[in-house]
Amino acid sequence: LVCGLFAGCGGKNGQGTDGSNGASPSETAARTDGEVYVASYASLTSEDGSELNVNTARLFGDTVYFSAYIETSVDPDGNVLTMDDEDYWTYYQSAPGLFQAPVAGGTATPLSAYVPLSPPEGSEGSSEIRSLSVDKEGNLWVLETLYSYHYDAPEGMSSEDEDYWNYYVDDGQQFAVRKLDSTGAELTSLSLDALSSNPDTYISQILFDAEGRLYLIQDWSTLVVLDSEGNQLFSQESEYGYDNLVLLSDGGVGVSSYQNGYAVQRVDPVTKSLTDRYSLPIGCYNVYDGGGDALL
Repeated sequence: LVCGLFAGCGGKNGQGTDGSNGASPSETAARTDGEVYVASYASLTSEDGSELNVNTARLFGDTVYFSAYIETSVDPDGNVLTMDDEDYWTYYQSAPGLFQAPVAGGTATPLSAYVPLSPPEGSEGSSEIRSLSVDKEGNLWVLETLYSYHYDAPEGMSSEDEDYWNYYVDDGQQFAVRKLDSTGAELTSLSLDALSSNPDTYISQILFDAEGRLYLIQDWSTLVVLDSEGNQLFSQESEYGYDNLVLLSDGGVGVSSYQNGYAVQRVDPVTKSLTDRYSLPIGCYNVYDGGGDALL
């Protein structure tokens, strides 16, 4: 069972697996049923030695794929600025990047051909990688959200005018599931706009099973399953909501939620139902794919 990146159930800071505060990476936590959870952690650094703040991650064999924001500040003359420079925030930019690294930790290598979604012409905005998945062929898939906006100001008005900001128009958000090669270059994409006509819908996670079916969590309360062609097979709502999707070692998919305690349940695409329930230890709020002989 992996709760948190490179961790057994436990907390580097905050609650331990038994609900106590301040568990350290070397501590173990025993439950009343005799199971023992050992927390372990691995540091990741970029090629230039700087630390990376992981946004979302997915294990695949001995490799972890993850996204992290790349922050830069370069002035019009091409000078790279630091936070000590007065104009740092004037030219500051942040964009998602994709990386891969050994599960044991160490240097993370960027997927250099990856290009984030960009706003349509005439608009501004930013993109976010919300979830990653690796299919049975080893292709990387990303769930990406694009937020965009523009200013519908009268002709001749510029951002220097005080009233310019009153003409702000929210273009909403767009979702895309993008299939990438080993360098991060896009091979194909799958639009999710057909899932809902509600412009405020929220898709938080994606995951492929061993048969190529795509699982999604929509608006935190609906589990959606699509076939390999993107056609919806079924959906299931829960009054308790859904948190995380996790790939089981047998190729199936589980979904975590809180219902009389945190637990993972198997998603059965044949019966279109949730089956086996695996209870999670206290303080385990995030669940990721396991490895080796572990089911979770």
